[in-house]
Amino acid sequence: MIKGIIFDLDQTLIDSSKLAELRDQRLWYRIYDLFHLTKINNGIEKTLEYISSRGIKIAVVTNSRREYAHKILAYHHIKFDVLIGFSDTSMHKPDTEPMLLAIKKLGISPNECINIGDSDNDIVSGKNCGIFSIKIGKPVMSCPDVVITNTDELFEIIRLR
Repeated sequence: MIKGIIFDLDQTLIDSSKLAELRDQRLWYRIYDLFHLTKINNGIEKTLEYISSRGIKIAVVTNSRREYAHKILAYHHIKFDVLIGFSDTSMHKPDTEPMLLAIKKLGISPNECINIGDSDNDIVSGKNCGIFSIKIGKPVMSCPDVVITNTDELFEIIRLR
């Protein structure tokens, strides 16, 4: 039984591609004024509503700055139970430390969890913890359990697990 779902933030929950260059340059003070250029990915709201209605816990694990993550999630009204940002661990995805911390804070085990991300780092981190992992986009090296082409497909996969 699934008790928790771990989402990556950028390009998984939220399309923040228009802010990518500013994020790479760590120009956070400018990014906060440009959240209107971001959007929730298709299918995510429906999926999050379904997850919440089933009492499944939600974690967001990102290699981005925690303050940024918290602000952009609030801007888009995305509710979560646990947020793990860059400064919360000494090691970062693809290392397992952020995922293991999220699982611990959710109070679940890896086999009660699903990991969803768009990068190979997201998938490697989850798989190395024993978490069922879903890759959005083409897998390169990560060997996810399931590959989907877009976030619209998430709802059905989660519903069937």
